[in-house]
Amino acid sequence: MPRLITFTTDKQADLEAFFLTIRGNSEFPFEPEGFHADLRHIPRVYQSKGGEFWLLVEEDKVIGTVGLRCLEPGVVELKRMNILDEFQGLGLGHLLMDRALKHAREQGFERMLLDSIRTKEPALHLYDKYGFTEIERYNDNPYADIFMELDLNTEGKKI
Repeated sequence: MPRLITFTTDKQADLEAFFLTIRGNSEFPFEPEGFHADLRHIPRVYQSKGGEFWLLVEEDKVIGTVGLRCLEPGVVELKRMNILDEFQGLGLGHLLMDRALKHAREQGFERMLLDSIRTKEPALHLYDKYGFTEIERYNDNPYADIFMELDLNTEGKKI
């Protein structure tokens, strides 16, 4: 059974191997010195100011990730939510989202933002289930074409 663990620096190589796998056949390759440089600095980028980063592991293999990054007081961004293809459709996205939402609320955040790509229909369906709504662009991510927000003071629409 997959389990969520908090990222620690001794898992850095496992994290990068995971992103090499999921980005290997993607139109957006893994760029650890460029677009994905945040993944080389998890403690500073994610695990400060109330944020966090988790690994979803099965038998010590990373099969998913999710991170929370504080953007400003009261506002957190959901980032790097990914699950290996062979583990999709098993409800693991709910496990990641539930943990992220619980943590964000415990830390006192009031809003959660995210950016994504319209072609990631399963992810967008999940975000919709949780009550995220589309908003105007809030960052300069060149790959994202949809931006969403959730009011953390409500429970959302989760099924």
